[in-house]
Amino acid sequence: MKIVKDTVAYVEVRDILFLGSVPRYIADNLQEAYSSGDYIEQFKDEKSVTFWRENDTIIDYGIVSSLSDLEISDMIFKLKNKANTLAKRCLNLPLEWRRNISQNDIKNIEYQIKTLEGYIANRNEYEQRFKGLF
Repeated sequence: MKIVKDTVAYVEVRDILFLGSVPRYIADNLQEAYSSGDYIEQFKDEKSVTFWRENDTIIDYGIVSSLSDLEISDMIFKLKNKANTLAKRCLNLPLEWRRNISQNDIKNIEYQIKTLEGYIANRNEYEQRFKGLF
């Protein structure tokens, strides 16, 4: 998950690693390129903060923290429908296009679903981890 404020962004390392590749200005600012725990990176430069603000793949804690479990479950339901629609649409595409779409877009949606389900299951843990960052 991430938190993006006016001039700073906090992002969990596991989310950065999920993306697979990030701009050089993000990679150069990483304190931990690998973390088996719940390490959170801080980014203060304007380019990095803008990058994280505009990144739609990583779930924003600032948004989901104010939602009920039912509202988050509704988000998950909508994401599953989006993935299903995309998968059906891919079936009509040439194979090389299908690989690109299904491997990227659907993988991102599945990661969002996994993140949201993890948040519901461990809400208190996330609140402890992120509470000092607001």
